[in-house]
Amino acid sequence: MLNAPSYGDFFLLQFDGNTRSNGSGMHVAWVQVTKNSSSSAFTVVDWSPKSNYGGNCSTQTIGVGYIFSWSMNVTMCEWWTVYADPINRPGLQITQWSCPLCTVYNDLREETILQEVQTAKNKSPIWNLYYDFT
Repeated sequence: MLNAPSYGDFFLLQFDGNTRSNGSGMHVAWVQVTKNSSSSAFTVVDWSPKSNYGGNCSTQTIGVGYIFSWSMNVTMCEWWTVYADPINRPGLQITQWSCPLCTVYNDLREETILQEVQTAKNKSPIWNLYYDFT
């Protein structure tokens, strides 16, 4: 709980985690928080990250050949996609890492969620946390 005025309390949920491919490969990893059904009512005051980010691009050459050969360069980029709807669905926040044209082996990818909420005085929020990768 953060220092709060007399009319309410503020709480901060912070999740920082890494997804590891374990050698079998992955191309999507995500983390999601939702408001638990038994939670006190709360209002989302702030959250992070707030926008999508694309980066870590590389160019790969793919091709086929037998008698004739054909190849082309393909740019593969990783994406971190954020979804939050603090007005209509308070507490719901999803952060997803994806690499649609690639598969990551034996490496880590970071997933982070930060959410600040306000409750009535002496009330506490309860969140559900889900995560997975494919």
